[in-house]
Amino acid sequence: MVDLSRIVAVPLLAIILTPTDAALSKGLLESQSVPEKIRESINVESGLNDGMCVPIFLFLFLSWQHGEFQGAATMLTFLIEEIGIALIVGVSVTYGALKLTQLSATRHYFEKSSSPFLVLSVAVSVFTLAQLLGGSGFVAAFVGGLVFDKFYRADDDEKLIEDSEHIADFFAYLIWCLFGAYAFFQLQTIDLNIYKVLFAFLAATLVRVAPVMLSLIPFNELSLKEKFTLAWFGPRGLASIVFTLMVLESTENGLAELATLTILMSVFVHGITTRPIANSYKNRN
Repeated sequence: MVDLSRIVAVPLLAIILTPTDAALSKGLLESQSVPEKIRESINVESGLNDGMCVPIFLFLFLSWQHGEFQGAATMLTFLIEEIGIALIVGVSVTYGALKLTQLSATRHYFEKSSSPFLVLSVAVSVFTLAQLLGGSGFVAAFVGGLVFDKFYRADDDEKLIEDSEHIADFFAYLIWCLFGAYAFFQLQTIDLNIYKVLFAFLAATLVRVAPVMLSLIPFNELSLKEKFTLAWFGPRGLASIVFTLMVLESTENGLAELATLTILMSVFVHGITTRPIANSYKNRN
């Protein structure tokens, strides 16, 4: 066994800041002038990479806490268990819930006034069960969303989802308020300097933009502007907040400080650029 607590801290910080939050790009996602393929790509990426990051984060976090790394085989087994359980739970629970919903609707047991809570209850159930069984709740919830979108075909489908999103938005705003209070306290105690601010800015912008632009080179059907839009809109949000809060109890505060600064920088930078970039598509040919 090798003490890798210092070495593991670097990829751990990277994985904390990897997830993106489509909610912070809502102005772009709701703009009909932006091509649908761009909006869908940003939305799907936000849901997918949250789930994919969780198993890696947990593995790195445990290695960082214990200062021991057990090798690639252990990590591979860990990832297979996390993702495999999540896939089974996400598909089976969501599909079963949809069948029960359809049965309830045909027998007039479906109360429309409480239907907005249906999607949320299924999502919470999927997440909770996956976590209890040792899987990734984020992956399970994402897979459950795909199953729900594929098989749910009620007449008021759009209305049901919209109402559910309003409830989810409320809780998201609540979490942001709590994070704002924590960030305010953190900024009072942090040893702020130009290097930390520069890191936060680069982590929220260039570190995201450069690799995504390179990965999009083969996609000739996308214009340079569309590629940049996909690369730019990777704001750090709720998943990064959850990861940050998980490392708070550690004696190493540097990770939490840098993560907090990067999230705050991302909220500011991506917040002020969302509408201008969305409006720039209005005059496209």
